[in-house]
Amino acid sequence: MKKYSILGLILSLAMLFAGCNPGSSMLDIYNDEVISTEQTLSMPSDEVNDLVRPTARTFSFETMLPVRLYIDVDFYSDLFELLTEDASGVVVLLKNSDDVTVFSGVTGVNGVLDQEIRVPAAPEKMKLVLHAEGYKSRSVDIPDMVGYAEVNRSMGMVSESTGSKSVSGLSDSDGDGIPDVYDAYPDDPDSAFSYLMPAEGYLTVAYEDLFGRAQAGDADYNDFLSHYSIEESSGAEGITGISVKAEAAVKLAGYNHTFGIRINSFVPPADLTVNYIDKNGMPASYTERIDDYPNPGETSLEVVLFENTAEAVGKNADFTLSFVFDDMDDNPQDPEVLSRPPYNPYLYIKNTGYDVHLIDEEPVYGSVNPDDTFRDADGFPWGLLVPPGSDGWVHPAEGQRIEEPYPRFTRWRESGGELSPDWYLYNDPWVEEPAVYAAGYYSNGSRTVAAYWDDGERIDLTDGSTNAQATDIDVYSGDAYVTGYYNNGSKDTAAYWINGVKQADLPDSGYSSRANSIFIDSGDVYIAGYYNDGVNNIACRWKNGNLQGALADSTGNSEATSVTVVNGNVYISGYYNNGIYPYVATYWVNGIKISEDLYNEKSRALDIFVTPSEDVYVSGFYFNPAVPTLGSCYWAGGANGFTSLYGSNLSYAYAVSVDADRVYAAGYYKDAADIACYWEDGSRIDLDNGRGNDLKISNGIKYVSGYYFDGSKKIAALWKDGLRTDLYDSGLSGIHAEALSVDVTQ
Repeated sequence: MKKYSILGLILSLAMLFAGCNPGSSMLDIYNDEVISTEQTLSMPSDEVNDLVRPTARTFSFETMLPVRLYIDVDFYSDLFELLTEDASGVVVLLKNSDDVTVFSGVTGVNGVLDQEIRVPAAPEKMKLVLHAEGYKSRSVDIPDMVGYAEVNRSMGMVSESTGSKSVSGLSDSDGDGIPDVYDAYPDDPDSAFSYLMPAEGYLTVAYEDLFGRAQAGDADYNDFLSHYSIEESSGAEGITGISVKAEAAVKLAGYNHTFGIRINSFVPPADLTVNYIDKNGMPASYTERIDDYPNPGETSLEVVLFENTAEAVGKNADFTLSFVFDDMDDNPQDPEVLSRPPYNPYLYIKNTGYDVHLIDEEPVYGSVNPDDTFRDADGFPWGLLVPPGSDGWVHPAEGQRIEEPYPRFTRWRESGGELSPDWYLYNDPWVEEPAVYAAGYYSNGSRTVAAYWDDGERIDLTDGSTNAQATDIDVYSGDAYVTGYYNNGSKDTAAYWINGVKQADLPDSGYSSRANSIFIDSGDVYIAGYYNDGVNNIACRWKNGNLQGALADSTGNSEATSVTVVNGNVYISGYYNNGIYPYVATYWVNGIKISEDLYNEKSRALDIFVTPSEDVYVSGFYFNPAVPTLGSCYWAGGANGFTSLYGSNLSYAYAVSVDADRVYAAGYYKDAADIACYWEDGSRIDLDNGRGNDLKISNGIKYVSGYYFDGSKKIAALWKDGLRTDLYDSGLSGIHAEALSVDVTQ
């Protein structure tokens, strides 16, 4: 069921009070509203040159994947004129979905920051934030950070007033040019920024220790486990120090070991401070100045943290390697030279003399197995790095292969890391994810093209020579049924497509018509929409391509917005002119309008959902005279089941659904901008700037289709439990795209 044309639903507040015809020129009304609320004077759009992570790559059981962060900043005046001022010194923050800062840095000469970071393999939305004194801060969402090999953005920042950097008055205790509020080390003039791995919690490195004696043992990865975390500090000149904290977490092996961290490459001099656990399980420490490489012929440094794992379990160790000193020998490190986190954790097995590492890491100095890749003959790793979960990673029991407590591990391994990259977060078997479809349109610069997306792949339905939209999609027995309209050169014409092939035009009265919603029941095709009789739009329905007649009379405009069929009964939502108000929310059952209108004022019903027991839920909007505005709402069972969702400013609920006795709706509300959102039992969950046009729930997961507005254009988008995936981005200011409907099939 769903979706009426969004182009046909936007009402101006002027229309609200004038009571003018809401159906005669909906495209013009929509365009007027977009121009007045969204197309404001602005600087050029960000240039986005992100590189998607390639699918064909060598799989090495990595769970912390590298992402190059390349940010190029320009300054603009308050009139959006490009300034010649060097945009160096801009603070760049990367925050995870919990709003915890993962990385902080600063742009160098010419306003560029170029840094490699590592993020967990589990998909996660992150936020890129820019701060500069005298300029308005910027914040950009990156829906799936780990999905990119490189996040490459050219971004502008607008002056707060005069077009040049101003003295903000923010405190800078250490005088390093970075205000304390952005300085991770406000009392250290050499360091200002930090990179945390992980952002929260700790990494777990788990080992099998039968190297040289068997394959990866019993693959239970519990012979020895260490938790550790990394903090890397930096200043304007480079990396100033690294700090590692570790805990000997678990030892279930009979062998004994030494555990340490190897820095494969650095440049002396450096100060090293180590707090370790000695062979007797006692805390010990030392500090030394490293003036030359400690391992002849290598550029490495090896730091032992637990001399004897048998005596270390439950105990903590740490070390700090500093490249900034009290004298004149400061030695900040170039990230291109210094090893990058997570470094090279290793386990030296005392009983056999072998050392084991993560796959393809360097062996320790003087290793007796120097040429190994640290995979066994079956391809399994001897060391496995695991990011933190919500409660930390729980290792397999003794003798229990890792696939048993983590069934998705096998799928991850066999797919070369492409599938179930978040295996470490789940103890349940993988269930095939549903196929997700969306329907909508995109602009080719001069016309809108009707299209639908099959798991992200776009299928065009029209050739772009005239305006068209796909308004709804219903997938039945593996076939994608899409409805909408196209302009045939003289009028808009309601139509539908099956798997991208247009069927015969839907019959109308000879004037314009549009199809808003489609539903397939037992092979029969039901479509709801309207046709124009030369004066008014008339709500109607079609079955198997045949017009079933008008749902309302011709005394005013009416429209059928959504259709569904339950137990053979056809339910259609919409609105009509009741002689008092030009549009009033209602619904029809088998072509007969309910006796009592849903709301005794201006209102529209935009979607309908009917449970198997035929409980009826309708979403839409109503006129709230107290503000005055149009507010979002839903009705459960009729007029007496009215619930206002947002009534303090303009808001629509375009979609409604019920799952596990909870009522969900999707739409938007207007704040400083339009905010896409959905509601769960009346509680609002904000998504992004934009609008949520449709909603489906599958296995408890909420899918919302709509668009994300990036400041200059609409980007067709799909949210899965709040995580946005962009379906189509024109890359051009004012060239829009929108997903009007979503369907999910298992």
